Amino acid sequence: MNGGTAANIVPDDVHLLGTLRTIDEGTRAHLKERMEALCRSIAEGFGGSADVQFLRGVPSVHNDPVLTDELIDYVEDLTGRPVTILEKPISGSDDMSVISQAVPTVYFVLGTGSEAEGVRYPVHNSRVVFDESVFAEGAAMTATMALRWLEARANDDKEN
Repeated sequence: MNGGTAANIVPDDVHLLGTLRTIDEGTRAHLKERMEALCRSIAEGFGGSADVQFLRGVPSVHNDPVLTDELIDYVEDLTGRPVTILEKPISGSDDMSVISQAVPTVYFVLGTGSEAEGVRYPVHNSRVVFDESVFAEGAAMTATMALRWLEARANDDKEN
């Protein structure tokens, strides 16, 4: 939020910029409608006006269930450890959100440490320090999934 230059002066303009992340497109549409109505009503209640703009946005990530099951098997074979399915969906905001609307995708989260391991700050905190030792395993997982996926399709083509 940006507005004014002193605590005791009401500014002529205030700008608020944020991110709206949801895991459901219907929820996102509803929140946009409510945010616009609330902003306008609050501003009008104080004799002002509000101009609400949603500058850009990305859809929610969609994990293809069949592809997810297949790729999990590949990762578990590679690492010898079970893949943990998140209890709740995450509302990531990146290119995979857009790609997942066009082609089957799976969004894996590569852990970079827990609080018990000394990682005390969340991803978007200015003091976060990532455990970069996981990068090699992440690259190996990605390459393995791609190669095994391609191999499975090449074998399917040979059988047909």
